[in-house]
Amino acid sequence: MAILGLFVIFLLILLDFSMNRNVFSPVVIFSSLFVFIICLAKLQLYGIADFSERSVLLIELGVICFDIGCIIICELFKNYRKKNIKKVEYAKDLNLNWKIVNILTVIATFGSIISLFYMTRFLITGGTYIRLRYALLGYNNEPPLIANGALRFLTSYVTVPVLYALIPFTLICFVKREKKLFSYIVFANLVLTIVTTGGRIALIYTVIQFLAVLAYSNIRISKKTKRTVIAFVGIAFSAVIVLSLVRSSHSLFKSIYSYFSVPVVLFSTWMDRADSAGMYSYGLSFIYPFTYLLNSLTNFFNMPIEFLNNVVSWQSLPQDVWIMVFPDQPLNAFCTLFYFFYQDFRSFGVCFFSFLFGLFSGFYYSRAYLFKSLKYFSVYLLVIKAIVGSFMIWQLGSTSFFMSWVLFMCCFKRLKKLPSGTMKTIS
Repeated sequence: MAILGLFVIFLLILLDFSMNRNVFSPVVIFSSLFVFIICLAKLQLYGIADFSERSVLLIELGVICFDIGCIIICELFKNYRKKNIKKVEYAKDLNLNWKIVNILTVIATFGSIISLFYMTRFLITGGTYIRLRYALLGYNNEPPLIANGALRFLTSYVTVPVLYALIPFTLICFVKREKKLFSYIVFANLVLTIVTTGGRIALIYTVIQFLAVLAYSNIRISKKTKRTVIAFVGIAFSAVIVLSLVRSSHSLFKSIYSYFSVPVVLFSTWMDRADSAGMYSYGLSFIYPFTYLLNSLTNFFNMPIEFLNNVVSWQSLPQDVWIMVFPDQPLNAFCTLFYFFYQDFRSFGVCFFSFLFGLFSGFYYSRAYLFKSLKYFSVYLLVIKAIVGSFMIWQLGSTSFFMSWVLFMCCFKRLKKLPSGTMKTIS
């Protein structure tokens, strides 16, 4: 059955590519990612822990439903464009509110400098890079890197979401050779974030987003800029390799293998544990940022709701509990977006919410590519982050991504409809 599922996904990738001729479509990115993950897990190398066949089938079912949702919404937009070709307006400007963008840039820079200061002090006093990661993530009972609560909140819960919100604008401005100082400052913040956290995923997100910008036909890019982007991609891949070697005592191949095969094992593990405990979240995992906020408010006012507490606890368990995925390597966190959907309504949740995610992704993709809207293309770059990061968790159910999304949307100028029906931007 798993082979049949992979075959269906492969056919959907071919169908989507024949319709869109774009390797950066949601279907191609999402499907290719999970096909790669399933194939690696199926190799069962390095003594990887057992996982159920049902978990693989559910992942494939979720991918298929995502693809169907995305293809449907894209076809609807294509038909609309054909019937209303004279009404379609191609927006070639981002229409950003640069006051807000600059404020966010200052906040991100301040947080990055603070992180750099504490990281340098930690390493000078004899700390190691591995212990630094533990201190940042709260692993192995390592005391927090930053003792001050306010500064720790800024660096942990504000700086990174702000940075992710700014990166799409930065990439577009960079290739258009606009707002150069802004681009350089954000790139510097990205480097500082990677150095101070040892995280690889930020580089992976940025590389894929950068390649999507490079391939976007609605932006004219000079040959010099293209060479610069290609050089950046090469350096970024080299940095990912170096970080993988620094963070692990294993070989490069095993490090990559464990990184991308672990989602199947952890999804299988936590799926079985949710079944054993009879835990259902009934849609609250899908909208987790609101669930988390509501739970925090009820606890703050000393009116705790046990069900909300249970949902929040179960969503934090994959992050807090380490599973022995390999004989010599426990791992955590990477339980995929399907764990959130499964906890809501089991198999139906995986199908239904994956379909909704496909509609969501296809909507912004269509507005960006079919209607050639630069504003919506910048939004789609953030959607790409959500798609790529879905092999770890449900990104739209992440409080960090939700914060990035809100800040990102705040960066656009408001549009006011005039009596004549035209639109006027308001600073």
